[in-house]
Parts: sequence; structure tokens; C-alpha cells
Amino acid sequence: MTDTRMPPIPSRVTVDEFPVISAVRYGTGTDPVEYIVIVDCGEGTPTHRYATLHLYVRPGEVKARDGEYDLTWQQARRSLADRAGLIPVPHVEVVVLSREPGVCDEMAAFVDGEPASPTGPPARVTGHVLFLDTDDEEHWWMVAALRGISHLSPAAQQRITDEVTRIAAERGIDLDQLSEEYDQL
Repeated sequence: MTDTRMPPIPSRVTVDEFPVISAVRYGTGTDPVEYIVIVDCGEGTPTHRYATLHLYVRPGEVKARDGEYDLTWQQARRSLADRAGLIPVPHVEVVVLSREPGVCDEMAAFVDGEPASPTGPPARVTGHVLFLDTDDEEHWWMVAALRGISHLSPAAQQRITDEVTRIAAERGIDLDQLSEEYDQL
């Protein structure tokens, strides 16, 4: 019968026996159990005494990897939270409205579903290119464009809807009627 208990957070790690000051469980795995920890490296460090390590713990075995050393206490706390995935990262969507090859494209960016600000923290970026096929005389691209945006944030959907609606109005196209015709194809 195997021991199903989770191994405890070790009090000391590495060959230097650095004391573990703080730990956060990383992931949900049990073989090994993973932690991100802050350790006190003592007086032997270049300028700052703290480090963060990724620990892999099994009963009777502790492996430390991916150390980030020479940190102040504040840097170590930030590193722990960042490496453990506890600091939220904004989601950025970039929508490109492409008219013709060789013509400057129009771009709109949204951060967490809101129009982007020129300043702000680093973010995960997702790009979406919407080709505005202005040469298509049957205008089916408009229906396809509006139906293909459900995975975008509401703000990005609105931006694309506004642009397609504007183009349809300029051309005297009734989008509802065009959509019905598209469904009958």
C-alpha cells in the first residue's frame, strides 16, 4: 500500500541547508508536490540574502531548481507571487481591420475587455486580424466577420460591429437582409 499523504514543506533546502521562510504550493500534482519558496541564503550572498526556488518534493526527496538569487525581501516576495502565478496578468486583445494589401491597417487594442491605455503593466496579448474584403461585391464577408467574433471580448466585438456596420451603411447594405440571404445559401 502506498503512502498517500502529501510530503510536508521542507524546513531547509539545497546542499547549503538554506532555511525556508515562506512557501506557496505550485500546481495540483502529488508526485512530486511542487512549491515555490523563499529561502534565506545568509551572509554569503553578494548583496541581498534572499532567493526563490522551485521545489519538487517526494517522501524522502527534495529537489530545488530554477533559483532566483540575490534578492531583497521585497523582491523575493514579488518573485514568489509571480512565479507561483498569483499576480494576475491582464489580457490584451489586438484587433486589426485590414482593408487592402499595401494599405495601412487600422488597429484597436483592448485590455481585459476595455479600450487600451497607453500606460499600464505588462500583459498577455492576443491578436485578431479581420480582413475587410472591400472588393467582394456580394458582401458575404460582412456576415462572416460578424459571426466570427463571438470569442472576442464585448468591447472588441463592438469595435468590429461598428466598423462593419459603418461600411454597410456607406454601401447601402441591409445587414439583417444580407444575413438572411447568407443563411439560405
